[in-house]
Amino acid sequence: MPDRAFWQGLFNNLLNPKAAVIFLSIVPQFVRAGDSPERLLAMVAVFAFLTLGWLHVYGAAVAQAGRYFGPRVQRVLGTLAGAVMIGLGVRLAFERR
Repeated sequence: MPDRAFWQGLFNNLLNPKAAVIFLSIVPQFVRAGDSPERLLAMVAVFAFLTLGWLHVYGAAVAQAGRYFGPRVQRVLGTLAGAVMIGLGVRLAFERR
């Protein structure tokens, strides 16, 4: 039975607007009039396989980096990333049009 993280990841990906943008903007460039459903299914399967492969490599690299650097570096990087996000949000809030 899939665990909670699996379901969170699945719902996150299904509700991700970026995925819809990719399919609506990029995939139609490769679809020709009269394409068979098998060809369309093959294109979606290749995209899913490439995405799965990339996320697997990325996840393995992040896990390895976490084991190598330890929790202190992770905390510093998290703090730094949070500060950057807050700074960008403040900048956006005070931007004039």
